[in-house]
Amino acid sequence: MQIDAGDYIGSFLEFVFDVLGHSTASPLKLDKEGIDNAMIRKCDMVAITSSESSQHEMYWLMVNLYYLSLRYVPGLVKKWYKTCDNRQTVKAVGAWTAKWFSALVAEDILEEVARWSEELESRAGDEKTLRIKISKNSREVFAAYEIDDMEMVIVIRLPPEYPLNIVEVQSINRVAIPEKTWNNFIAHTQGAIQFTVSPFLFLIHFRYN
Repeated sequence: MQIDAGDYIGSFLEFVFDVLGHSTASPLKLDKEGIDNAMIRKCDMVAITSSESSQHEMYWLMVNLYYLSLRYVPGLVKKWYKTCDNRQTVKAVGAWTAKWFSALVAEDILEEVARWSEELESRAGDEKTLRIKISKNSREVFAAYEIDDMEMVIVIRLPPEYPLNIVEVQSINRVAIPEKTWNNFIAHTQGAIQFTVSPFLFLIHFRYN
């Protein structure tokens, strides 16, 4: 990926967090700046070009671009976050992301999973071997796969600082699979989903293997 090879995300984030005050432990307070959830998700370029408050619009644009980075290249943002040498910046970014962004990104991801699950159920008809249950409040997805009237179940938990910190994959119930094979599957899944746009893409693998 060119974005990764050129380290564009790293340079961009360092610039953003210098401007927004994280490097001096004084991150921008979005509520006081008048930037709400809708503005985090979408930046109105017409409003920006016609506004007389250039600083506010610059902040709005940077906030939106950071949200889009978390949404569409989370692995690259997390890579920068884990390797940043400035611990003061890291601490400020982690808390700021958890407060203003993580819930929005998690909500987007869980809505995607809900839509995918509904489409899967409509295609499966009466042969519903994979069952998905979503808990938006706790940011969890339960995936149950039926084998001979029994279910093997895993749960995926999004952390408070998602996607900056690791998504947790936990076994709830194992059936018809050797314990070593099952543990390897959980470990492989835990590792693989850290680098995807959606931590739930692997459910397709879970469905057909």
